[in-house]
Formats: sequence, C-alpha cells, structure tokens
Amino acid sequence: MANKVKVKDKNGNIITVYEDSIPALIAEGTLPAGTVAPTGTTPTPTPTSTIPTNLNTTPLGLSGVNALFTQYYGRNATQEELDYWKNKSDAELRPKLIPNSEVELARNKPITTSTPGTVTPPPTREGEGTTDADTLKQIKELEDYINSRTDLTETERQFLISTFVRDEKGNYITDKFTSGRTIPTNAEIAQWISDAAKNAETDISPYYTRISGEELADYKRAMANIRAKSETFLKSQESTYKQKLAETKQSLAARGLAFSGVAIRNIGQQAAVRAPTGYEGRLQEARRLGYEEELQGLGQQAVGISTAAERRLGSAAVTGALGEVGSLAGPADLTGLTTTLYTPGGQYTGVGSMASTIAQERAEALALERQRRLERYSLTF
Repeated sequence: MANKVKVKDKNGNIITVYEDSIPALIAEGTLPAGTVAPTGTTPTPTPTSTIPTNLNTTPLGLSGVNALFTQYYGRNATQEELDYWKNKSDAELRPKLIPNSEVELARNKPITTSTPGTVTPPPTREGEGTTDADTLKQIKELEDYINSRTDLTETERQFLISTFVRDEKGNYITDKFTSGRTIPTNAEIAQWISDAAKNAETDISPYYTRISGEELADYKRAMANIRAKSETFLKSQESTYKQKLAETKQSLAARGLAFSGVAIRNIGQQAAVRAPTGYEGRLQEARRLGYEEELQGLGQQAVGISTAAERRLGSAAVTGALGEVGSLAGPADLTGLTTTLYTPGGQYTGVGSMASTIAQERAEALALERQRRLERYSLTF
C-alpha cells in the first residue's frame, strides 16, 4: 500500500505526493534536492494504485508516448522523454506514470478564467501547441525564403530544402517538426548563410592569395629572364657586328675596293662611297636576320609564359603585372625590329565560364567550405 505525504515543492508550496515517488520528483525538478518524507507524523494510507495487466509490449512511438503522458500527466512528453520512451512499450511506461499521475494532473490542470465558458491552458513547452496546418504553413514559408536567396549555390539550396522542407520524394516533412522540434526561422537561416560565407572566406582566401602571389612572382621572373636574354644578345651581336665590319672594311681596302660597288654590296651605308638610301649590304642583312630570329624566338617564349599566366591568374593580374613587359627591339639603326612580347586578351576573370583557374579553384573551395559549415549549423535543429 502506497503512502501519501505532504512535502514542499521547489516553489515552497505544500503538495501531497506518494512517498515512494519522492526520488523521481526530485530528479525531474518538482521537488528540491534533499526532500524526504516528514517524520513524526502518521502517513495517510491510500489504496494501492491499480495498474492494468496484459499491457502491450510493442514500441509506443512518438504518438503513443504523447498519448500516455497526456492521459496521466495532462501534457505532452518533453523531447528528452520522447527520445527515451519512443522505443519502449506500454507495459514499461504506463506503470511509471500512474503513481505520479494525481500530482502531475493537478499541476497541469487548465486554469478557469473569469469569463464563463473559457479556459486558459497551462503554458506550453517549446514545440507544443502547433497544429499540422501551422507546421505546414511555416515549412512552406521557409521554402519560399530559401528559394528567394540568390546568394546560395544550387547545392546549398537543395541541402537546406532536403533538410528542413521536403523529403526525397518531394513531400513536405511536417512530421520532423513535432514533439518539441522547432522549424528554423528565416533569420536563423540567414545567419547560417552569412556565417558560413564569412567564415569560409576567412579560412580559404588567404591560401589562394598566397598561391597567386607566389605564381605571379614566378611568371615575373620568367619574363625578366627573357628581357635579360634580349639585352645580352643585343650586346653580343653589336660587338660581333663591329668586329666583322672592321674586318670587311680592312679587306676591301687591301684589295683596293674601298670605293667600289663591291664595298656597297658588302657593307651598304658603311662603304666609303655613298650607297642608295636605305640600302643594306650583305653584312647588315645578316645582322638583321640574326636579330629577327632571336627576337621572334624570345617573343614566342613570352607569349607562352604570359598566356599561361593570364589563364592561371586572370587577365587583370597579367595586365597590371606582366603587361608592363612591353616589347623587345633591335639596334636603333635597324628599323622594324620591334617585337611585342604579349598583349593580354582580357577574357579571363574571377567569375564566369572564362574564370582563371585559380579563381575557379578558389570558388570551388569556398563552396565546399560553405556547404560543410551549413551542414554543421543544421545539426543544431
């Protein structure tokens, strides 16, 4: 036979409970820690609670747990209670609820207001008191909001929709937000998106900034080497040309041909007699050909380097850094020997189908990191 005793609850109110239920009431917070049955008084005997026999032993599920809590406690189960009891049976839960039923029903009993015929229900816990129609309305509004966000990638959009709005068959997942689970608000979704983008940028961008700087420095060094080769060749050829010119003049003079047409044919404007305007002798032609071949080869190297740089780093980076390379030229007395090293095409940008490869890699890395962070934030719901 269970005994009823009077004790003070956590608010100081005197309530009547079953003596053997005191530990459970302390655990759930109804009674303060250290509460014991009063001594020196005679407990009021009460009839032993009648617990039905032959109770069902199959798992109750969420609705079954809520039904029993409503019957014996006058409220829905909390999320923790649902998680614990949903896979247990009627035979396990009902005997635990019946001994405390009178106390819980009294505590959760609706309060009658001063207006006849109306009842003010007890305060609801988070997630309670929402009908399926309300839930569906909120989910649809959330779907509209997610679809309105133009800053989401399609992958991010589909993730949020599949997590909070629709299942794999396209049905609204109203059952996911019952029994205490809440639907994230537009403000919460917006904060997730903002935080994911900001934190991904903080984590990812410094790496690609460093890589871009290092590769740009490599390309600049390569172009500087081409300019250095051109200058070295120019000095070498000028020295060789002057030596050959002196030797040719000496040979012509020794043969008495310094003032002849032979001299004009061999050294052009450098002959002792006036040559036709613009006429180049064989020595000058060979000199020009050597410059043309060298400058053409260096120009092709520059185009290869700069094209790779523009594709990798983007047109803006090449225009600002490698575009200053300009052109290579031969000696001032040889006209028409200017070679433009590279002219950026301007088609490689940070976005779009012609994005530079580093910009593309960075965008993909940012998208993956944003997605990872959105998934982590969603675990809080």
